[in-house]
Amino acid sequence: MRRLFAVAWMLPATALAGSAIAPLRYEPAEVTLTGVVQLQTFPGRPNYEDVSKGDEPEVYWILHLSCAVDVVGANGDDINVSEGDVREIQLVLSPEEYTKYGALAGERVVVTGSLFHSITAHHKTAVLLRVRDMKKSPDQQPPKATSGQHSAEAPSRTPGTPQR
Repeated sequence: MRRLFAVAWMLPATALAGSAIAPLRYEPAEVTLTGVVQLQTFPGRPNYEDVSKGDEPEVYWILHLSCAVDVVGANGDDINVSEGDVREIQLVLSPEEYTKYGALAGERVVVTGSLFHSITAHHKTAVLLRVRDMKKSPDQQPPKATSGQHSAEAPSRTPGTPQR
């Protein structure tokens, strides 16, 4: 009986220990993520349906993570709602930052900023990251997560043409 109790008691602890990625929080919390930035093309005006049928192409920066992350919303917040299994995050940059970070498109990067939930048709992923800093990842291993930070590694891959 004692042996059965010990095994049953350890099971939940083992399950929790297997979860290497803690849930993330929305702004004002700051997070650090590692992934591959891909430029993706989406249909824009006038119909937002199909570039090949005349809609303007709109290019967005999407961070692709290899490890899914969960983002937890605050109770009572109708905008920044919880999202699970997030694998793609749209990066939000200023016009100056597009120039500053332009050479990093297609690269494996480390990005720091704050998360917020999509609220308009121009938001192409459920969760977006307002970029504070971005740099090329220094190695093939994700940086260690520290207080207020989170790391998720995306596989190294050659950038393709923008996707629709």
